Amino acid sequence: MTPTNETIQLNEPSTKLNVAVIKLLNDRHIVSSPVRDIESIQATLVEMGGLVGQALANAAVALKSREVLLADQVCRGDEIIDQLDIAIKTDAAHLLALFSTNNIERSGDHATEIAEHTIYAVTGKLPGDELPKQDAAALELQGSAI
Repeated sequence: MTPTNETIQLNEPSTKLNVAVIKLLNDRHIVSSPVRDIESIQATLVEMGGLVGQALANAAVALKSREVLLADQVCRGDEIIDQLDIAIKTDAAHLLALFSTNNIERSGDHATEIAEHTIYAVTGKLPGDELPKQDAAALELQGSAI
């Protein structure tokens, strides 16, 4: 980076706000996937609940009126309810894994920060790639694709 004549005032509220917004924008991808998973689980639960309610009502009618065909329909409909149950559990497991790996990855980031501060404290220089992690990884992928 080339130094400029402008000095950034880190304690100014506008600078702090800009930094906060940048951090939030960088973390936005972390929030969007869990929200989709939660919405998916919610929608599937509502669908499953509706099917179970209808199955219970139909089972009661079948029992009261001794309708074998309706009872058979309830039995065949249980497969769809079972599939929705599996979908909910799969989405919930994905969500749990996402939060777990996120926390583990953040711990790794903290370890890196401690190491970087150690290097700075000893040498007076920050270790550094010219490119942020994701940019370097993107360039590697581009290079391997060529």
